[in-house]
This record gives sequence, structure tokens and C-alpha cells, in this order.
Amino acid sequence: MIHAILTANYILKCSMVLEFSNTIESFEGALINMKIRTIDISINLILLFCFFAVISCTESDTMAEEQYSQHRRILIVTDTIGVEYGVDEEIFGNIVDVCILSDSSILIADDVKQCISQFTNNGEYMRTVLRQGSGPEEYEWVGGISDFGDGCMIYEYYQPLSCIFLNEQFDVVNRIVLEEVYSADNLEMMNDSAIIGRVPYITGNEGRINISMNLCSWDYNTGEKQLIHFSKEFESSNPNTAYSDFVQLECAFAASRENGLYIAPEKYDHTVHRYAYDGYHIDTLYTEHEPITRDSTEIALEQMWRKRRDGMLGDWQPSSQPLGVIQLFIQDSKRMIWVSHGSYYETEFDVYNFLGDLVYTCSVEGLPSDNLYYYEISDDGYLAYTISPKEYPRVFIMELRAEN
Repeated sequence: MIHAILTANYILKCSMVLEFSNTIESFEGALINMKIRTIDISINLILLFCFFAVISCTESDTMAEEQYSQHRRILIVTDTIGVEYGVDEEIFGNIVDVCILSDSSILIADDVKQCISQFTNNGEYMRTVLRQGSGPEEYEWVGGISDFGDGCMIYEYYQPLSCIFLNEQFDVVNRIVLEEVYSADNLEMMNDSAIIGRVPYITGNEGRINISMNLCSWDYNTGEKQLIHFSKEFESSNPNTAYSDFVQLECAFAASRENGLYIAPEKYDHTVHRYAYDGYHIDTLYTEHEPITRDSTEIALEQMWRKRRDGMLGDWQPSSQPLGVIQLFIQDSKRMIWVSHGSYYETEFDVYNFLGDLVYTCSVEGLPSDNLYYYEISDDGYLAYTISPKEYPRVFIMELRAEN
């Protein structure tokens, strides 16, 4: 490029030297000669400008391609847990939740078989954690699981909603009943002293159906209700359309031990809000994506999944509109926020740092088609699991790689 610049400058200087012919016979002829030379200079300047413009565009395109490739990642399946026939411990009825412990082992909660199983990060069965029952170290009905320090938290589904806390040896270290709640889902530790989760409410009065969802926190030691961080509510007079409002109440959230609470309030929106633990709004992340219509196979699978999980759906049909934020995940050690969007069928991720900058985007490879998936992403690993399996329930162990 330096050689090209020197050559161009030399041409320009030479063109600017006006050489008058020894045979010029009149002042008019000299003027004509000067005009011709001026035109030559203008043409050379235009050509020089075009030369640098082409080089600049080529370099910009190359830099853009390199920058794009640096900002792409892939979650690729490396192993699976779950079989159709064979070892009983690896046959699941329905996977209701999964979590990754600090030692990278994996817990899988099955609400059909009512068991919680531990596996290595290579998919080898290790043990069954607690058992169903009414004793002090048993659960009555597992609703979900979450990591808790070096151990885990198991929460029940029915009233009274209890949370059981286990250390790394799976000994029970605490058990509380959550105050003012009949049922809840997606419970997790908000910080070292509080639990957070979604609480749905459905009430009826004089032919009206009130449906609401509160995102609440409770004290870890006592179960006392602390704060309603977010709330949504709908009123309906038609039971056949009430489930549509229930779906609209769904919102994704994730708690950072260091950086507060992240909430995506609208199902079909791409907005994520960050709050302090006391409910103070700090800032907002905006994600924009090209709308892609969901296909009929995915819509049929979602309807089947929800009917099995929730029962009566009324007249509700899944929308073909692409979903906004489906799930949120925090990696505190990496200071990253993972935002999943698109659909349960083909999920994409935007990954931000704690400053709100988009660090990279991520796709998933290796998952079987015609299934709906939830994900579990933490400091300790990456998992996907089937929520509406075409064949049989499985958990997929994944690894994060740079896109080739």
C-alpha cells in the first residue's frame, strides 16, 4: 500500500508541472495548453481518490468479516444422558429440571418417577439424591432443583411449598416453608440470604377470572416473604381464552450474586431490565432480531407440551410469532448474561457482559430435531434438556467453542 501511495504522489506531481512548448506561437495557444493540463490533473485526482476508496472498502469489509467471526460461538453437544431401554437410572419419565453443581456433576429431577439423580459431567450415573416421602429428609413432590453453594436446593410443588437445602454431601442443612405462596416455579438463590421465584395466582369472582404472576423473594432462613420485584395481571370473562393470558404472564428472569436481578417482562419482546435487589431499576438491555415465523411442527409440539403440563388450554393456540426472551442465565465468574430467544425449537443466544455490551452471539449444534428444549447455563457448564421429546427424555451435555 505504501508503494502505491508513493507512486500516486509522483504521478500527481509530474502532472502538475506545466511544460510550455518551444513552438508556442501565441498567448491563446498557451491558455489552451494550460486548460488541457488542468483537465489531466483533475482526472488524475479522481483516479487517485477511487484507488484509495477501493482499498478502504476492501479493508473495511475484511475487518467486518473478521470482527463478525470473532463474535460468534457455538454450543455443541458432546454427550447425552438418557436412554429408551436399558439401565433404569437412565430412563426418565419427564425431566422437570436440571442443575450443575460446583464440582461439575449434574442433577436431574424427574417429576414422573419422582426422583433426583446425580451424574458425572461425562454422563455416568452416581446416586439418587434424597427420596420421595413425608420424613424430615424427604420431599413430597419435587417441583424443581437449583444449585446452592457447593450443594443444592430442592423445592416442592404443592402447598405448603417447602425448600430443602443440601450441602455437598447431600445432608439436609435447612428446610423452610415459603410464606404466602401456594405454588411457585423457577425458584433459585437470589443471593446468600434470599430465594427468588415466580408465583402464579388464578382467582375467580362473579364470572371474572383474574390471572396474575408475581416475582417474589423470601428470606433463606425463615421463608418470610421479602419483596415483590415484578408483577403482571390480566382479567378475563371467558374461561376458553384465559390460558392465552396465562401464557402472556410468563417472564424470564435470572439473579446475579454480584450484579442484581435481570427480568424480561414481555414474552414477545426483546427487552431485559436490570434491578437492584431492593427493586430499584438500574438499566435496560435491548436486543433486536429479524422476525422468523415458527413452523407448524414446533407449534404442534408446544401445544402438546403445555397440555401435558398444564391440562386444560381452552381455545388457546400457540402463536407463529417468534418468541422474545425465553430464558436468562448468569455466569458470575465470567461476568456474562446469556439471553435466549427465537423459539423452544431453534434457540439462539445473545451474550452480554455486565456493562451491557454484546460480547458474542451463540447458536446450538448437535441437538436432535423435532424437540423442544430448555437450557441450563451456569459458571460450571452448559446443558440442554427436552421439554417435549419426540422419542424419550434426555439431557445433553454441551461445550462452548468458537465458530470455525
